[in-house]
Amino acid sequence: MSRLSKALGVGLGYLAAGPIGAVIGYFVGEGIGPREDEQLLVAILLGLTTTVLRVQGVPPPGDRRRSARFISRLLRCDAHDEHLLHQLLEQFLPLDLHVEAMARSFSRGTDRPMRRQLLEVLATVCRLQGPAVEEHLDLLTRVTAALDLPEEDWEAIKATVLAPSPILSLESCFALLELIPDAPLAEVKRAYRRLAKRYHPDRAASAPPHEFRGNIERMLLITAAYQTIRENLS
Repeated sequence: MSRLSKALGVGLGYLAAGPIGAVIGYFVGEGIGPREDEQLLVAILLGLTTTVLRVQGVPPPGDRRRSARFISRLLRCDAHDEHLLHQLLEQFLPLDLHVEAMARSFSRGTDRPMRRQLLEVLATVCRLQGPAVEEHLDLLTRVTAALDLPEEDWEAIKATVLAPSPILSLESCFALLELIPDAPLAEVKRAYRRLAKRYHPDRAASAPPHEFRGNIERMLLITAAYQTIRENLS
């Protein structure tokens, strides 16, 4: 149970205060365990992530693992907790989740920057599957309204996270390279080379069309993430 408490505590900390809050949440989760409202926030994050993944039907295992890894890096989870988040996403998949109700629950007691941060995470999860389709845009538009965010926030995310040349938050850049924030530049370079070998289209030309398109999109994301981190660390 302490592992679950830790994951939920880290989740609340990140949503409330970014990376510093995540570290605080880690120890709070280890010591006293999460309150019900903390569990609700993390459950909503995972539930909305699952809904984004299911837009085009049951997502392939690789998309689910990548999304769990991305979220776990954002929340600074260890390997055990990444596995736990993956399991929770899997358990959410067959459920009929009410998107607007989850988003409205999240918006209660949270400020605009936190709600916008959630929308950015969901938009990035969307891109991890491949180019955004109309169904994704419709879903994220509904989430924006239910989160009580102004349309200008959604337009800004479309112009950055969902742009042909994406502009991503620094924390998302580290997570996309499967690193926790503040990893040293040498480790960033190693992670980029490793992922480029895995997802470069030239290495997956014989993959099925959906997987090939997804690899192109992921290569675009990790390249943008790598460049952003280099600009910030150099």
